[in-house]
Amino acid sequence: MTDYEKSVIRNIIYAVETGGQVYGNKDYADFTEAYTNSSTEYAITIGAGQWYGIEAKTLLDRIRQADPSLFASLDTAGVRADLDASDWSNYRISKTSAKAQCIVRIIDTSVGHRCQDQLIEEQMENFINRAASLGVTDMDAKMMCANFEHQGGSGAVPRILAKCQQPYTLDNLYAACKTDTGNQVGVYRSRQTMVYNALKKYISNYVVTPEAAIEAAITIAKKEVGYFEKGYGDNLDNFAPGSRYDNYTKYWRDIDSSLQGQPWCAAFVTWVFEKAFGRSAAATLLKHYPYIYVPKLANLFTRYANPQVGDVVMYYSTEKGFYHTGLVIAVNGDSFTTIEGNTNDGSGVIDEGIGVFIRERNNSRLPGTKFARPDYSIITSINDGGSGENPYPVDTFKPTGTATCTGEGVNVRESPNGTVIGSLSKGDRFEVDGYKSGVWVHIKAAGIGVGYMHEDYVSYDGGSSSWTATGTATCGGDSVYVRAAPGGTVIGMLDKGNRFEVDGTKSGVWVHIKVAGIGIGYMHEDYVVYDGSSSSWNRTGTGYCTGDEVRVRATPNGTVIGYLNKGNMFEVDGTRSGVWIHIKAEGIGIGYMHQDYVSSSGSSGGAGSAAGIAQSTLNSRYNAGLSVDGIWGPASQEAYVCAIQKALNSVYGSGLVADGIWGSNTASACAAHPLSQGDNNSYVGVLQIGLYAHGITLTNGIDNDFGPSTEQGVRSFQSMCGLDVDGIAGGNTFEQLANN
Repeated sequence: MTDYEKSVIRNIIYAVETGGQVYGNKDYADFTEAYTNSSTEYAITIGAGQWYGIEAKTLLDRIRQADPSLFASLDTAGVRADLDASDWSNYRISKTSAKAQCIVRIIDTSVGHRCQDQLIEEQMENFINRAASLGVTDMDAKMMCANFEHQGGSGAVPRILAKCQQPYTLDNLYAACKTDTGNQVGVYRSRQTMVYNALKKYISNYVVTPEAAIEAAITIAKKEVGYFEKGYGDNLDNFAPGSRYDNYTKYWRDIDSSLQGQPWCAAFVTWVFEKAFGRSAAATLLKHYPYIYVPKLANLFTRYANPQVGDVVMYYSTEKGFYHTGLVIAVNGDSFTTIEGNTNDGSGVIDEGIGVFIRERNNSRLPGTKFARPDYSIITSINDGGSGENPYPVDTFKPTGTATCTGEGVNVRESPNGTVIGSLSKGDRFEVDGYKSGVWVHIKAAGIGVGYMHEDYVSYDGGSSSWTATGTATCGGDSVYVRAAPGGTVIGMLDKGNRFEVDGTKSGVWVHIKVAGIGIGYMHEDYVVYDGSSSSWNRTGTGYCTGDEVRVRATPNGTVIGYLNKGNMFEVDGTRSGVWIHIKAEGIGIGYMHQDYVSSSGSSGGAGSAAGIAQSTLNSRYNAGLSVDGIWGPASQEAYVCAIQKALNSVYGSGLVADGIWGSNTASACAAHPLSQGDNNSYVGVLQIGLYAHGITLTNGIDNDFGPSTEQGVRSFQSMCGLDVDGIAGGNTFEQLANN
């Protein structure tokens, strides 16, 4: 199977198992107790693909092998012991049990999702190969047979083939299954209809145009905006900054892990193409694989002077030659927009940055810069980018915002300057996806569909020139939709506590918002909690300014609303947006400050500060002999690590040398003994000391009891550090507490 075909069958099986028969929907975190579906199901069933009994064990074993430390940190109830000793053919536990909750947390991680996807693809490939051995030749028909076997077992396919008119086409198989009376295949008719329709759309009738291929690559690239490079050993899939910036990325890991630590702008382009089209097609598009050296690409391609959407830009200077690259996602006259890896959001061309950013350029200001033009016409299938989401059919439209028509009787065309498919009047509203072809804007209008409109008649809502933030707000519910228009297409989803900008405008009950990673859209007013009131601000600790005349902004990198000087104290609520920390400062209000100027302690903190309390507690409980000055420096960090080691020895008999050095033995012991709500011992006290050291105070102080306040403190700290926010203090959390 191709990567695209794998994604299609995966999405189909997930849809019928846990996705409510909606293509692309799935529930990676599903946990079904024994006997729920039938009296013959003696064991639990888990995951998006509904792995039962022994298969559930197989999935969990794979996750454990893929990331042992993560598994250990999440397994607080002894799932590992059951994997090694229990009979999973009749493994039965309650959905509300601690072990079940651990299993759900494990399978719903990024590595858990990846292992589920790999397992279902392997199973489907085996089923497809068996169908081929029985004389089924067409891929859509083989996939239909794979669905039969997954649902009805190995006997289902031969039984239905015996009822099927030859040749074994998808249509003939669908007709035959309607007459089936054996086990589940014949019973669940709606499932077979859903599978048939999905295969018709995504396999039988699927055609890729160059425009659709370009759109798919750009869509995948856009999803990576905001990713930061890491240091060795950091969580490479996490978008947040790591502990260091050392050119370690998921892009090198997936392309060529031996090159970790090297500049990665070209690797990012390679990764995008591979995710969109598969490795073989990526190599053909780039005329080699992997693309890691800009001058080589420049020598392989015709070098165009002016950009087109989908081009690979090759920046040039007389000193460096061709030295940096990215993907062109929009062109407007002399200006063009790119998505680049190994850059930042500063001015000029930055070829050794820290992350993936959208950049705005002027071609006339970049003498010598050229553009390579991959031949997208070779693409016959588009993958889902490894995300588990829908592949990109030709009619896929991913809205990024909304706009208004400014003229009367304005034509909407099938293609740029092509056949007219409808017209709009002044004031008519429509969706946009950020894609342009020359002067033609890609739109989606109700009653017309997807097409192109001339840019002269498009007035964008909330564009970069018109969006004026008036404040910030927080989402007040879980799984709340963000829509492209009031009551319109869903373009994203937010959970409780997620932050966004507002511009003070509403349309009925719909509030106009701007969200990092989603864009501009609308959210129902019932779920908008505005900042600036005592009820909406949730203080989790304090911070100190480390520089002079440091700007406080209304939004991340937005309007300046005030200045702080070295030693000035402010409140924090444990949230951030990229490098911007959310703060509340007296005389200024609520805003954002760059992380480089935020410290959990300061010269003005003193003994009464949170860090001072942490130092005092280390002195009283562990004879640390620290100066209680509220400055959490190297001496305090060493004393803290020593306290961790002593507490682990006392509570768990870890046998560590209490030398104050964070080494592999200490890290392993912390990972092996995660703390969660309900724990009560001196090791919890050490956790609480670490929270205070980082400016996070607790309702009941340092009392050795892991209650709700401590869990919230852990969550706040995890959010500040870019860790998975689960409220469980495992090895990664303690590592950050000890070393920062």
